[in-house]
Amino acid sequence: MGEKDSLSKKFMGDNSRFADLLNYVFHNGEQVVHPEELLQLDTASVMSIIDKNGKTTYKQRQRDVVKLLSVVSSGKETFVVFGTENQSEVDYTAPIRCLLMDIMDYVNQIEKIAKGHRAERDSKTSADFLSGFHKEDKLYPVITVVIYWGTDEWNGARSLEEMFDVSNEAYRRFIPQYELNLVTPKDISDTDFGKFNTDLGAVLKFLKYSDSKKAIQELVRNDPEYRSIPWDAAEMIRLFGNFTFEYAKREENVDMCKALEDWAVESEEKGKAKGRIEVLAELVKNGIITVFQAAEQEKMTVEEFKAKAGLTAV
Repeated sequence: MGEKDSLSKKFMGDNSRFADLLNYVFHNGEQVVHPEELLQLDTASVMSIIDKNGKTTYKQRQRDVVKLLSVVSSGKETFVVFGTENQSEVDYTAPIRCLLMDIMDYVNQIEKIAKGHRAERDSKTSADFLSGFHKEDKLYPVITVVIYWGTDEWNGARSLEEMFDVSNEAYRRFIPQYELNLVTPKDISDTDFGKFNTDLGAVLKFLKYSDSKKAIQELVRNDPEYRSIPWDAAEMIRLFGNFTFEYAKREENVDMCKALEDWAVESEEKGKAKGRIEVLAELVKNGIITVFQAAEQEKMTVEEFKAKAGLTAV
């Protein structure tokens, strides 16, 4: 499991952030879902497939995070299963992959219900026996949210329909849509970032502007939230934004303004050093100074200087 994968699962496994995500996606930022209402579920889904010869094979898929939420519908309590999929890269098969995981969750529900009926021996009709699922049985809805942590635009399909090349309307209107519930930094307006209630919004906003050094400097300078954000939120920014921030590992909170300033100074110093090495390398190539003199100037060994300057034939 990669570092980004592990960190994003842990980050979104937090109930406060998960509730914040659901409130943003489904309730326009209103505080409808509360952290204490969410129950962690097993992330593994296993589906058994029996072929015509009676041989059983098993397919397993692992979700990133799965939570169960109790909701009231028509005066009755029921449950909704929410799953999140974290993406560091665009997945061009995302609609199919998410649909498959949803289906596997539904199959698991049906199998558990059927197992209960077998134990109770309460199937009365041939239809009950055939499927193990009775007319009055109901499933819990399964909803998947894809979070794309990339700093560029999502250029993949956003629905199952987009994965087909069918223009004939007679058939196209029968193709299932299955639209992705996709959250990606570039799609979020500056106004909508105010709908987040946790540091999830701060991370997504930073990633949205991380391809512009000037923009993130202004963002961190003007938004006090970045003066003290949790360590794992800072790590999400560092890893997914491809930054080389320096701060004390595992400290409780991180001042992103200071981290950004230190990073900018370090980047400038590295740029100056690279510039000096390039100049010295040209002087060496032109025979004006020796490689020994150039290495001594940069306080490096000859081999170190050659490697950094890209000199092989000197």
